Amino acid sequence: MGADDIQAVVSEEISLANSARGRWHAEYLGRSYRSAVEMATAQVGRGSRTVLKTDLWNECLGGARGIAGYFHERDGLRFFGLDLLHPVCVEGRARVPAMHVVQADIRALPFRAGSFDAVLD
Repeated sequence: MGADDIQAVVSEEISLANSARGRWHAEYLGRSYRSAVEMATAQVGRGSRTVLKTDLWNECLGGARGIAGYFHERDGLRFFGLDLLHPVCVEGRARVPAMHVVQADIRALPFRAGSFDAVLD
């Protein structure tokens, strides 16, 4: 799959996310996922917390499914995003400008051990 194919898939998914069915699906899943993330980040404690969000597909699509966009300015959370695909990183960075986005393979993280208080997928 080439870069043009990936960009076509990203564009198609954005169109779906903007449709009524896509918005319902995103809101339904987004609410339950946000609740789970709130519980997980509460376990980390208060103050400055650094979170790594892997797989930026939902952040790329925007809407309720994008956890980093929802949480990035709350409770002192500092978000880093990681994805393998360049178009997904570009779109995720555009939609959540405060998130530090890195294009990398999860099997070879470009961060030191202990860099994050929590890792979300």
